[in-house]
Amino acid sequence: MRQVTCLLGALVMVCTAGPSLFAEGPGPSKVLRIVREEIKPARGAAHARAEEAYVRAGAASRMPAYWIGMSAITGPSEAWFFSGYDSYDALEKENDAFNAAVGKQMEAADEGDAQFRTGTRLYLLELNEDLSYQMRPTVKDMRYITVMTVRVKPGYSRAFLDQRKALTAAHAKAKVEEHWAFYEVTSGAPVGTYMILFGSSAMKDDDTDPHTQAYRDAVGDEGRTSSEAFMREGIAGMETATFEISPQMSHVPAEWIAARPGFWKAPTMKKMTSA
Repeated sequence: MRQVTCLLGALVMVCTAGPSLFAEGPGPSKVLRIVREEIKPARGAAHARAEEAYVRAGAASRMPAYWIGMSAITGPSEAWFFSGYDSYDALEKENDAFNAAVGKQMEAADEGDAQFRTGTRLYLLELNEDLSYQMRPTVKDMRYITVMTVRVKPGYSRAFLDQRKALTAAHAKAKVEEHWAFYEVTSGAPVGTYMILFGSSAMKDDDTDPHTQAYRDAVGDEGRTSSEAFMREGIAGMETATFEISPQMSHVPAEWIAARPGFWKAPTMKKMTSA
């Protein structure tokens, strides 16, 4: 988790406010930070073990500075770390407090982790609640997160948002059993980059297409024609990647571990927490 002392990976809130995404809160945070690491081929397992040093530092801080680490199971060999905040001010305050508590431990962890990475990228994102749909309140019970990244051509962002608004309305009208959080990347990627996050507890969720005839009727022929035309004219690129949450690379609250010890308490973590 490169430069973790100034980037800190995953789903955390400022210590004075409490971690909304780690509670049964109202939903995904307004500001999301993603640390994206490119991992050397065949070094995924070694990299995951190296990440434990960050988790130990997080536990040593005794602050509610929690994060979720994930390994890609599709696409390039990568590890992503999520952190969420109520505001940019909360992000800054959490960084300052956490760095003061365990800055040296994080620097040492970075030295051990660097040998397994070929590159790192940081994104800051803002939640668009209107274009999100039936957002899950927490990732506590999830195992997989799918990220759809959409890059819109210059000058087409408004048209893209209008298209998404119409499709979201069609989902609601047809009562489609689907869940996503819609984010706009505000820094770290070209203007017009959006990420749509889907979470699930099991791959079997993908065995059934939730988009029934009722949904197709809600979209209508005109809607489909408009959407297809925009895909040809306004989209610069789309990419979907699926990740498996790694308890070994995540630092989560004790109540999460108590509620789901078979998942969140990885074998290596059992040794660490009992020490």
